[in-house]
Amino acid sequence: MAIKFQDGRYVDENGRVTLDPTVYKDWQIAEEAEKTLPSVEYFREKLGLLPEEIIPYGNTPKLDFMKIMIPVTLGNLLGGVFVGFIVWFCWLRKRQK
Repeated sequence: MAIKFQDGRYVDENGRVTLDPTVYKDWQIAEEAEKTLPSVEYFREKLGLLPEEIIPYGNTPKLDFMKIMIPVTLGNLLGGVFVGFIVWFCWLRKRQK
């Protein structure tokens, strides 16, 4: 399947728009998409992740859920408690007046 850029879109040798699921089978779309898939390092840099937070899995990366989400969840909990405390403190000040 030869692909070229024509009139602002990618078309095959018959002039059909490429990667169209009504025309091509899933495996053909996957083969073409895999040719231009960025590297795992590209995803890591684009997402701003540390090397230990990403697990290489072929050409696509997997994220290490525990190394990423636990600090985020703890930060959200602490932030929520802090905001709740401030609101509660302001509510108590209004009642005292």
